[in-house]
Amino acid sequence: MHKYFMKDKSKNKTSFGFKEVDSDKKADLVGSVFDTVSKNYDLMNDLMSFGIHRLWKKVTIETSGIKDHFVVLDLAGGTGDMVKLMRDKISEKGTLILSDINASMLNEGRNRLIDEGIEDVHAAQIDAQFLPFKDNTFDAIFVGFGIRNFTNIKVGLEEMRRCLKDNLSLI
Repeated sequence: MHKYFMKDKSKNKTSFGFKEVDSDKKADLVGSVFDTVSKNYDLMNDLMSFGIHRLWKKVTIETSGIKDHFVVLDLAGGTGDMVKLMRDKISEKGTLILSDINASMLNEGRNRLIDEGIEDVHAAQIDAQFLPFKDNTFDAIFVGFGIRNFTNIKVGLEEMRRCLKDNLSLI
């Protein structure tokens, strides 16, 4: 068949680790991985990064310019470690939302925050490529290592930019 009439299957592929997978299957593959590691995710990151990920996150929050009245979204926030670092920077005038596409990770994060006495954080299961928020909603959006699991990073970044007030800070 002539190349102009053949469907380009490469457009329907995305990376998953060291291999290419069908784009419509990536979310399920990522989900199954995080369903099994949610309880040990932070330990796994400690081992893989020799604990440096904790320093990176702390520096990110300390240099982000968060103000007490900000409305902040943590995408792919998993176990809530970034939200925990942000909590003291946001007053009752602001809002802090922990989100993750994976219910196991989100529940782990929400439960850890509650166990530490942090109960005024909203938790929402959200796919970063389809943010359910109005344009110009957030003062800051954070996404850490979870960006590597987006099926389409460009679409996720466009959604984040859309939801930022005046396209302020994508962190």
